[in-house]
Amino acid sequence: MAEISYAGHPLLIPSRSVQDWIEQYYTWEDFDHFTQPALSRSLPFNQPPPPPARLNQLYWPTGATRWGRFYGLADSSAKYQIVSDEQYLRAATTPRNLVLQAKHEYDSETDVTLTIPMSLLPPRPLSAMLYGKTEAELWLIPLVDQRYWWQFEGSAELSVTASTTWANLFDTLDDNLGVTIETETVDTDYQEPDPASFTREHYPVPILLDMAAHSVGQRIVVELDGDVKTQSWGAARDQFATNQARLTSWAAGGEFLDKLHAPEQVIVSFPKIRHHVPRIDGDRYDYTKTPAANDFDSNQNEVAPGTEKLIRSTAYADFTGGGGTPDNNTNLDAMAGQIATDYYGSLLKAYDFRWNSLAEWNPIAYDDHILWTIGRLRDGDEGSGDYDISTRVRSSPHNLDVEQQFQQEVDPVDDVTDTFKMAKNDSSLSVGASGTCSVYSDTSTDSGDNVTAYYDWGDTGASNLGANTELILQFFQDNDRWQVVGWACS
Repeated sequence: MAEISYAGHPLLIPSRSVQDWIEQYYTWEDFDHFTQPALSRSLPFNQPPPPPARLNQLYWPTGATRWGRFYGLADSSAKYQIVSDEQYLRAATTPRNLVLQAKHEYDSETDVTLTIPMSLLPPRPLSAMLYGKTEAELWLIPLVDQRYWWQFEGSAELSVTASTTWANLFDTLDDNLGVTIETETVDTDYQEPDPASFTREHYPVPILLDMAAHSVGQRIVVELDGDVKTQSWGAARDQFATNQARLTSWAAGGEFLDKLHAPEQVIVSFPKIRHHVPRIDGDRYDYTKTPAANDFDSNQNEVAPGTEKLIRSTAYADFTGGGGTPDNNTNLDAMAGQIATDYYGSLLKAYDFRWNSLAEWNPIAYDDHILWTIGRLRDGDEGSGDYDISTRVRSSPHNLDVEQQFQQEVDPVDDVTDTFKMAKNDSSLSVGASGTCSVYSDTSTDSGDNVTAYYDWGDTGASNLGANTELILQFFQDNDRWQVVGWACS
């Protein structure tokens, strides 16, 4: 036997005749009246859309920007009981339990029960009258998990600075959502979140949450009981092993054997900056990484020769020193290595499992989604209580792309500014010459940053400048130098 209930009220598992009647008037696509938020198109990865809707099927995706959904079936009596409950009338977002229950596939004495907090959206009539019997009226019961409501949550004045840590950012985002997110420790090589990317006002929080997780080699995972966490690929592999050890037999599918879809190398690209001024020509500095032995099952042959994956970071490569490598080369090289390690780690598990039962699979970062289905009565089994029951777990697509990540290396971003600076020349500056100037953070404070500035343009009729003259400098990227464009009159 199988049972489905919501808020303590039984939902229907349709007989073959009822199923045929529904399919006479509707397609499965008619049931799915959701769309993805328009801003989800700005995500830095191309996660797939949900599969087509099915009756009595729980769809459970990973991530913060997609939500769990379930379409149940109720008669008029159950529908009226569900919507007349005081709890429903008090707050439409109040979750109540969806319960799926069925016998264990290999042990008829054991029940498998899944309990999922879900919210009810407006029920939809499927039949005004079935076979002339008003008591047989059918209603579609659409249910969603908490992530459905997240799409409407905009960040307050989210301010991210050079001193904001990843832990600070996740704390702020879960405060905005009103949930507690269990966060794994972020590897220190990821430095800090990028202030320019995460400083937002009234921006969808789930998008920021997915951006943050993907930028530190993790993914947002929501458990069936509603607990939310970030999960690294290493932790996901551990949970995969636990899931597989508990669910030793499946009806179809399994883990994929070859991983030749993996690129031979990863190119991690960083925008250049000099004297705290980003390059306007888009010039970047790249690091090339190949999988280390422990990154990819100790088997270099699992990559596709001659292929590469480009990942762009917002972290600056600081060329203020003028050398051939960035001043912050050590930190960026470590960050690029960690990005590549986590990218290869994200490819280590690929699978498509199916069980002919309700399998107790704990969601993990590798999952694209899980489908739990209690289908119609099997053909020829009217009244026998024998139902089509299944679980399907699918990993993310091979080409799930994380093209852009949003880290920042602490030192260069501390003083990123526009192309103008206040300064004083350290010694006398002659017309047509250049000299060392001390940059000021305000009218009286020496920032400790020294630059070479040129006094050879717009100086017709000008005089030499005595030491400690108040100057305005502008950085000209075409000439790759600071120019004196203003000075205090004596």
